[in-house]
Amino acid sequence: MVTKVRESQSDIHRFGTAGIGAGLLWIAVAALTIAARISEEQSGTFGDTERAIWGVMTVAIITAGLLTLTLLVGMRHELGLGKAGALGIGLVGLGTVAGLAAWAFPLWGGLMGIGMLIFSLPLIRQGKGPRSAAIAFGFGMLGGIGLFIILDAMKLGPVDSYGDYADAFDIGTTTMVLVSAYGAIGIGRWLRTR
Repeated sequence: MVTKVRESQSDIHRFGTAGIGAGLLWIAVAALTIAARISEEQSGTFGDTERAIWGVMTVAIITAGLLTLTLLVGMRHELGLGKAGALGIGLVGLGTVAGLAAWAFPLWGGLMGIGMLIFSLPLIRQGKGPRSAAIAFGFGMLGGIGLFIILDAMKLGPVDSYGDYADAFDIGTTTMVLVSAYGAIGIGRWLRTR
């Protein structure tokens, strides 16, 4: 019995570590978004350097998505979520696959965001874990997409080589992943102390 408890605690600890890793990778996605934008502005075109940055960013998005899935498995165990938890995991899984099209952040972020919201609401309702991290985890992706939609409608920033408003895209994307990173790291740290 003692061995089973230790294994369970060890698993929860690993799930928490995955959350911290996901958060760090979401921060890397923000940095890569900014790096790609700076590089494109300096070169005046979207060339090989920018494609390489976006390639690394795509890998970071998919890896962060996989680590987020791992965190959700730990949260599902901790919160006792049944079908809703399975739905949330499925949505984050679909979002992770959609991350192959890194530029389509409203698609992959929307799928992940709904899945993450499904998990954060019980945390908030049950008063488990750090409240601010649970709110950030649940609303970060969706809030960033909402911000992008508003800024894009305002036609914020110069038009990039694809005809998009680059400032709206960059601000929405970086907000989305940075707020989500805060949530994932906070929940991960909480799980590690369980």
